[in-house]
Formats: sequence, C-alpha cells, structure tokens
Amino acid sequence: MSPQVGVMVATINDVVDKKIELEDNNTQDTKKENIEEEKQDDEDPLTLLQNQITTQSLKTLFEILKRNKLNPPQEYYGQEITPDKEAAEIERCERYGLVYNSTIQNTRRRIFLGSLIADDSWHPIGAHAIEAYGLYHTVALVEGNRTHDMSDRQKRFQPGSLNHDVMVSSGIYGPSTKVAIDLYFDQEGDKGKIDSRDVEQLQREYITKIWKENGMTKEDLGIVSDLDEMYTRDFLLAMQTCDVPQFRRGQSCKTPKRIASTVIFESSPDCIAEGRRWYHPDMIIGECIDGIGDIDLHKPVKRQDSNGRETYRMKASRLEDYDTDAELAAHPPLWKPMDFRAVEGSDSQTTEVLKNEKYPRGTGHTAYHFHNFFTTLDDLRFKYKTYGHGEADALTKPLGKLQSDIDMAVRCVMNRTKDGLSTPYLSGGVDGISGGRIPLVFEDESAGSYRKDRHRELYEMIVADEQQYGTSAPTALLTSSPTSSPTHANATMLRLSTTNSATQADKEDITAGDDADDETVL
Repeated sequence: MSPQVGVMVATINDVVDKKIELEDNNTQDTKKENIEEEKQDDEDPLTLLQNQITTQSLKTLFEILKRNKLNPPQEYYGQEITPDKEAAEIERCERYGLVYNSTIQNTRRRIFLGSLIADDSWHPIGAHAIEAYGLYHTVALVEGNRTHDMSDRQKRFQPGSLNHDVMVSSGIYGPSTKVAIDLYFDQEGDKGKIDSRDVEQLQREYITKIWKENGMTKEDLGIVSDLDEMYTRDFLLAMQTCDVPQFRRGQSCKTPKRIASTVIFESSPDCIAEGRRWYHPDMIIGECIDGIGDIDLHKPVKRQDSNGRETYRMKASRLEDYDTDAELAAHPPLWKPMDFRAVEGSDSQTTEVLKNEKYPRGTGHTAYHFHNFFTTLDDLRFKYKTYGHGEADALTKPLGKLQSDIDMAVRCVMNRTKDGLSTPYLSGGVDGISGGRIPLVFEDESAGSYRKDRHRELYEMIVADEQQYGTSAPTALLTSSPTSSPTHANATMLRLSTTNSATQADKEDITAGDDADDETVL
C-alpha cells in the first residue's frame, strides 16, 4: 500500500469513527432528553393526579388537558388583532348582533374570573379550563372552611396539596393565566346566626381582593360564576373584541351585566334539560365593579346585616327601585361579587343570531352548565345532605327522589319514560342540539371519547346505587339499551328565543339563592 493510500484509508477511518461517535453522542443526547421529558412529565402535577385516578372519563379528560397545553388554541388575552385577523372578528361579532371596530378595540380584553371552590368535581373544572384556555388573565378562587349548613369541611386546595398544584401551577387554564386560591374562614359564632345563603355570598367578597392584587383595571372584564358554569369559547372571544355597549367607557352601572343563555347538562353530557335555560355566568366591566370603579361617582347603598357583615342590597336590587329614587338613579352603586348573581342588571340574555344562510347552525346558547357532574354518587348525595336546606335522608333515599333534576338525569341515563318530569330530557342528547355549539371537551376525541365514557360510567353507578337504595318510579323503558350515549332518530330542537327577559330570572335568583339550582324557563 502506498503512503498516499494509507493516509486516505486512515482519514476515511477517522471520519467513520467520528461519525459513529457523533451518532452515539446524539443517541445519548436523545435518551437524556427523553429521560428529562419523562422526569418532567412524572413531576407534572396534572400527570401525578391523573395517575391516581381510576375513572376512565377523568383519565380521558386529563389527557385532553395535557394535549391542550402541547397544542394550544391560537387565541389568547391581550392578543393584537392584526389586519389579517379582522375578517374573522367582524364575522364573530355579527353572530351576537355586535360590530367589530378596530379603533375601539384592537387587542383582546383581559378577563378576570372569580368563583368559589369546594367539593367541585374535576369534570367541570377540566371542561371549563379546556373551553377558556388562554383567555383568562386571572382565575380567582375562594375556598371556605364550612358548607352551606355551617358544617366543618376538609379543605382540598390548601398550599402544598396536589389539588392546589394542579389548579395553580400546572397551566391548565393557559400559560399566562394567573390562578390564585384564597382560604376563607367563617367567624366564630356564625353558626345559627347567618342564613345558609349568606355563607357563600360572604366568601365571594374575597374575589375582588384577588382581582385587585392581580392588577384589574376599569377596562378589564370580571366574571363571577360557579366553576361548573362557563361561557362558550366563541362568546368569550366576542366579548374580548366586539363593541359591546355595556363595556363602553362612562357606564352608569345601572344595567352593566352581560348574562348568558346557558344550556344545562345534567350529570351526563347526553342528559340535557329540554326547553330550559340557566342565566349564569355574569360578566361586568371593571368600571362598574366595587373596589375597581370610582366610588365617588357610584355611591354605596345600604345592605342587609349578617352577624356584623354586609350582604344583599336593600335598594337597587330591582330596576324599578331607580324609578322612585332620583339620587340612586343619578349614581347607581358599584357591583360586589355577590351582586353579579343576585341583582337585576341586564335587559336580556345573549344568544347567537337567528339562523340564516350565513350562519346555518342557527340561534344558540352562549354558555354551559355542567350540573351535578360528581365523580361518585356518594359525593352527589353528600351535596344534597349538606347544601342549603339539606335533605335529612339524602344519603339513603332512592336517587331519583333527591331532586327533580336528579330524577331527570336518572331517567335519561336509564332511558326511562319522561312522563311526569317537570323538565324532560332532550331526545338524542348532544346529537339533539340544533342550532348551538357543544363544549370543546365533547368534541375532542383525540384521547378517547370523554362523552361516551362519562355516560357509561354514570349508568353503571346508577345500577349499583339502585340495587342498594331502591328505584324511584316510574321505570318504564323508552329504548332497549341505555349503556351508551342516546341516539334517537328524531332529535328535538332546543327551544330558544333571541332576546329573553332576565327580570324573572334575577328575581328568583334572590328569593331562591343563586345556587338553589332552580333554573328558570326564560
């Protein structure tokens, strides 16, 4: 072999050796990255909680939450509406009878959510997070130390707990959304001295405190809701960019609420209250919120006393109150969190526009209520034992006798007759909704079908519950197999109107308590 050839062979061998070395290093780096990703995934609060769950529907829900973080929606609060995005905003605003004007609003408004949190199931918590991902600036949550009947309760979301970490640091609401949980402690001696309705209203007052700490301004939007109530994503996007009369500067604050037309899912995605609408959540501009707006322009009103603390307004709880009080009419008061739900302050519910060629889906609701989506029926029974004016025998009576909504859900899941129901369930379930949107969690089947899993699990739970506590009549079947989501050929259209008066709804909200779950036909 000549010296030149020897040098060439050596050079080639060196190149091959270096290539092999580089490939080995790349393989090792890839392995290290995979190990790091697995380690991060193992340390992720969402994954840790998911690993503890045995319910398939919740496993599916948590998987959707994780995928939502990896492949987030394109919209987020504070986003600039560039010229190429204006056409979509104009079309969206038109769907709600509004207009888009870039000179008024060319970035997405910031939204601050406020809610109580206690024994809420992960079902509505997760569904809410998926629907509003990236759209909330701040999520303010308040957890109390007692139930409505003043029974002591174990706190679930104290700092350091896994539940707390999932809510606060896992990013389920969005990468930039701040989540804060404040703990509320009732005063000693409250038991027997305050009404059950006042317990949660006093807890809600902490919401404004959290909003202020996180920089809420007069231009921001505030939503007070329960976590099982959520606006549709499309409606939230519209409220962030459209020219909404209630969000213009210089509000009188007499009727600042933008309330929803809310479809009710009762315990299962496929058990829907037919022809009935809930009217929460409620949204108000910061300019009209107590602690944010100008107290010199909006004078406080006298309020009821609850063991030394203020609760409900004694004036300005009805629009008619302004007709007989000139001073009140000139300076309507600012709105406390309890007022969002308990005071009349909106002319109508907001729906999507009437069906036409441009919007073939038709008139639709603007929010969802995931009512009684408990993980177990024991949790459901506990709610009706301790909540408000609790049922003494709630832990042992037949499930359908707990409450009319539960009776409807039982019959829906078991495919039993609708005869005698105060509110029937919608034939066809989700497939029976005509002219409206459905929650994003029902649409996403990338990790399995949450909708089908939840309905099947509820059926199995009801079967076991009825074996132990009995069956509430009637039990006549409508169809032969209730084990999967209902699919009836002739789906009934949901009855809606484009502008329904909220006056009666607001009245019942005060007299029955805003969580009395006594939804009103509007």
